[in-house]
Amino acid sequence: MVVSHDLSVESRWPAFASICAEQIGVHSMLSVRLSLSQQNRAALNFYAPKPHVFTDQDVAEAVILAPFAALVVQQQLHEQDVSHDEEALSSSRRIGSAVGILMAQHGVDADHAFEMLRSASQHLNRNLRDIAADVNYTGDLP
Repeated sequence: MVVSHDLSVESRWPAFASICAEQIGVHSMLSVRLSLSQQNRAALNFYAPKPHVFTDQDVAEAVILAPFAALVVQQQLHEQDVSHDEEALSSSRRIGSAVGILMAQHGVDADHAFEMLRSASQHLNRNLRDIAADVNYTGDLP
């Protein structure tokens, strides 16, 4: 937890503090680090335009709110991870299906069929999963 009562004289982060105070008009800051898993970092930050605004009661309440905020952030991060995993699995299936189609159409092995996809992707400057989707739809390379 960090409290800065007057950012215009803050020495811990001179560049950040001066921008906050002079350009944005923020003079007080209360920040509580959120406990997240893995390499993720976040903080619950409160700002005020006047110096010396945050009291001990404000600090206590921010500390109480922080775990709840951390739960919300952690849930959002988890949902992003799940979404990315689902997208990767879908792309992998699409690419595998396209490899199978190319193997059947051209009488090549899996490595050669994948190389055909990769080469088309580079030649057409399109994402590999998009080329695979075209192959799945049309039955051959675009």
